[in-house]
Amino acid sequence: MQQKDQKVVRDKRGRIHRGGMPKGHKVANTLSKEMAREALRVIVTQHMQEMTEAQVAAAKGLKYLMARNKRGGEFKPVTREQIEGGILKRGDTIIEVWDKQPSTAAYIGLMDRALDKPKEQEQRIALTVTDLVERLKSARKRANAGGR
Repeated sequence: MQQKDQKVVRDKRGRIHRGGMPKGHKVANTLSKEMAREALRVIVTQHMQEMTEAQVAAAKGLKYLMARNKRGGEFKPVTREQIEGGILKRGDTIIEVWDKQPSTAAYIGLMDRALDKPKEQEQRIALTVTDLVERLKSARKRANAGGR
């Protein structure tokens, strides 16, 4: 029997088709992905301020402390706990400040998000057949002149 909500669809021969999923139906896999995406969105939103500050710091360039053991020469990053524990007072350790260059990728990412991504510029290269022939001839001359 036919439900009142469904639209009757007939093919060329007059047969009624009722197959397929109803409009708006979502598969369980799609629903689970949407739930996971929403959970991730909540976590990211909670930490957005710190992550934005870290991204700005990376775009500007970072400085960090490294400790070098005088005996072994091994470098290790210095943590806040080590500073509080007195690593600066020990005589067998050399502390150095290392710079990390500003990250162009981080800067571009921030600008794209804050000010919208700029349109890609079209680059047109107009070469005619005569230009190509001339370039090939000059390349051959250079190759022959080099003794190849």
